[in-house]
Amino acid sequence: MNSNFIPPDKVWETMFGHNSVHLTMVSNKSGERKTFHVVRFPKKGDEPRPLKWWIRQVTGTDAKREYAYLCWAEGGDDGYVRLKLSKASPSSGWKHAGLAAFLWLFKGADGQHNSLPQATVYKGVDCTRCGRLLTVPSSITFKRNGVEMPRGPYCQTQP
Repeated sequence: MNSNFIPPDKVWETMFGHNSVHLTMVSNKSGERKTFHVVRFPKKGDEPRPLKWWIRQVTGTDAKREYAYLCWAEGGDDGYVRLKLSKASPSSGWKHAGLAAFLWLFKGADGQHNSLPQATVYKGVDCTRCGRLLTVPSSITFKRNGVEMPRGPYCQTQP
């Protein structure tokens, strides 16, 4: 199994256990994929870092710069993480395709329903040759001579 594959029981930890992480979710039924960027709010001065994250969806070919803001998440004193919309969220709200997909992933990772076996989740990685963020599973899982070497389509043809 590829080291960038995230087992269902580790999705929640991966999603909220980092300051910044890209997750690509691929439907096992349709093959459709969506890539999300979960970014923790920055620390202010001497205050502890807040338990808040921005949730963004990658929308273009430059996955590090082209994205749409979906919502934000906040950790409560009760240990739960809640998703919230704001003025920057899509006007269609929870019915927005990207937001609905993230909500589905969020609920599955939290154990609210058994959805994760219906999708495969990968942690975003950079191309080992050019450094671009990879979001296509065949690029994330690319191997050369049996060695894991994530590379985009063009870089796979290069030495």
